Amino acid sequence: MGRSLRGDYRQLLTSGGEAAILAWSLFAPQIFIATASAATAAGLAFFAWIDCHRRGRAVADTPTSLIASAAQGYVELAGTSRLLPGRQLVAPLSGESCVWYRYRIERYDGDDWSIEEEDESETPFLIEDASGACMIQPQGAEMTGLKPSTWYNDQTDNARSWRVLARGDLRKTEWLLRADEEVHALGDFTTLRDKPLGDILRGETAARIAGWKDAPGTLAERFDLDANGEVGAREWELARSQARRETLREFGEAQELHLLRLPEDRRPFLIRRGADGEAAGRTSYGRWAVFHIAIFLLALASLPHALGKPW
Repeated sequence: MGRSLRGDYRQLLTSGGEAAILAWSLFAPQIFIATASAATAAGLAFFAWIDCHRRGRAVADTPTSLIASAAQGYVELAGTSRLLPGRQLVAPLSGESCVWYRYRIERYDGDDWSIEEEDESETPFLIEDASGACMIQPQGAEMTGLKPSTWYNDQTDNARSWRVLARGDLRKTEWLLRADEEVHALGDFTTLRDKPLGDILRGETAARIAGWKDAPGTLAERFDLDANGEVGAREWELARSQARRETLREFGEAQELHLLRLPEDRRPFLIRRGADGEAAGRTSYGRWAVFHIAIFLLALASLPHALGKPW
């Protein structure tokens, strides 16, 4: 997600800002403030409408392809989310297994919430259909259709709306895409062969070794052959060889690897949870586009009212 809000949450924040600025223009006492506020609301709404329209057209105009027969370039894939073989990803707040997560921790200061920590996973995962599998690199993707889970302080159950907030309270929110869920993904489809495929395999091998380093007990158990409590140079070479073998076994003997990633030409990179991802994506962007254009027209209509106020 690139540390930014995505999908409906971003649209909700943008539209809320537009509406607040427009409301301010109606009640501002002076012509300059009222006119500037109305013009700002109109400008924000217009560019937000363009963004929604562009994304909606991308979803509507790109047919869904089978992975095995997809053309190189901008495509939409529909299938089931899978972990890469031999990989595990655990969400940091809930401890649930997933293929992708995002979380945010906020603190209540008595007036508002401020973000203390937020992050999202960048681990590749698979989308699989009847014809094959494709690895998704999620960096830069707009993840939509995910339902947030929210907790306060150390609660493990979902937060209740009637809870009285106290200064210093923590709010924790998590979004998950789990394995075996239906997904639609729209992005740049590339089939890697020869050297590019080798680069991916080397990267996956390095990631596997890094994971072993993060679990030193497991590393020593597997590769500390002389039982001295340390992994020496010879044992490290054995670990690297084993990592290469496991990576090659996971990817099989295939001479190519299908990959979906962020397009370089600024077209949207969308991943939506749900079997109706294409239709839901069009509907969602269509609704927000209507809202933004309505704010734009209302802002224009409010300009005569703003211009009639005193200096």
